[in-house]
Amino acid sequence: MLQDTARTTPLADVAAKDGPTWVDFAGWRMPVQFEGIVAEHMAVRRRAGLFDISHMGRLVLRGRGADEAVEQLLTRRTGTMTASAIRYSFVVDSQGNILDDVMVARRRDAWQLIVNAVNRERVVAHIQRLGYGDLLQDITFETAMMAIQGPASAALLDLVWPEADAQTRRRYHLWSVPRNGEVMCGSRSGYTGGDGYEIHGSPEAVASLWTALREAGAAACGLGSRDSLRNEAALPLYGHELRESSSPWELGLGYSINLDKEFVGRDEMRRRYDTGISRKRVGLVLTGRRIARENMPVYDGDVETGCVTSGTWSPLREAPIAQAMLEASSASAGRTVAVDVRGRREQATVVELGQLLPRA
Repeated sequence: MLQDTARTTPLADVAAKDGPTWVDFAGWRMPVQFEGIVAEHMAVRRRAGLFDISHMGRLVLRGRGADEAVEQLLTRRTGTMTASAIRYSFVVDSQGNILDDVMVARRRDAWQLIVNAVNRERVVAHIQRLGYGDLLQDITFETAMMAIQGPASAALLDLVWPEADAQTRRRYHLWSVPRNGEVMCGSRSGYTGGDGYEIHGSPEAVASLWTALREAGAAACGLGSRDSLRNEAALPLYGHELRESSSPWELGLGYSINLDKEFVGRDEMRRRYDTGISRKRVGLVLTGRRIARENMPVYDGDVETGCVTSGTWSPLREAPIAQAMLEASSASAGRTVAVDVRGRREQATVVELGQLLPRA
């Protein structure tokens, strides 16, 4: 449902040319689908698809003290990052509540955080409460951001933006090069489980790149396929797999917590680590055709052992898949469990997270 107060992204006009269905997401008017979720999903897996991700927050910290601020703000060690490097991390408050999962990039003269749209305001407020407001610039509303994802992404980018030299770029490194005289920032990254790039810059420059890539054959894709793709790749989403009280170690994300450095909320994170793992995030492949949805209970025999956190149809598997949090005793790969899908138990097989996405 669209709210009258929903913001439109700088790419809304170019996206509208393909006649999408719109939804309200985190206060933004966003395309949920164009040709259709399955068609867009397969376009990304087979060739390339475009996503408007301008709703995601873009924060910059620069100035004297920025290095120390970022080190305190994030759970991941940043002092060892070289220029242009990108890392995944968490922002945690003093009580240990996980406020967001973010991507942090070390620019030549600043730090850049990409944050979830739903959490941007509270991450900004948290930075200000810590006394780092003078270092912070929120560039979300003055820039645009898009992603091109899929095996043909590099070739298409190089076709319409030769200066990007996309095929030579390393994963998770930031670069800045001009197109038609205007500099944009890019990285070989994304949230679909395959190759791809995320690019941000002025609204005009990013919209021009979107149009050129559409004309070159990349499909326009919406939030629906973005969600099915990230589920197929077993990637967590804040508010579903990841919540304020989550244990990163139970989610399989413990690598993003460096307990041997100082950061806000470290004591609580250490307590969660010391508590150990009683549950695990796993993948499920259902045998029927009914889709498991968030919060549906999962049973091991007659005992409830956890619940679904996200579920979707996998076009590659041609079967329903899900992510779930299960008791550790039920979380071994190959185990048969059952999901209560609207009153009927559907058989499912537990798979390792990395096995949800079939590999060629």
